[in-house]
Amino acid sequence: MSDQVILSKAERELMVTLLKHERAELPAEIRHTRHCEVREELHRRRDLVGNLLID
Repeated sequence: MSDQVILSKAERELMVTLLKHERAELPAEIRHTRHCEVREELHRRRDLVGNLLID
């Protein structure tokens, strides 16, 4: 079963802006993280954000 979220144009634009900001911040977070488990989770998060931004 696939759930779809219907967004208005303004909501979509906001979502894209927030995701782009998150994508830009993640590399620094990954670099500065000392714990391997947290770094791996941040890599997964980066990949997920990237997948959401595919047009």
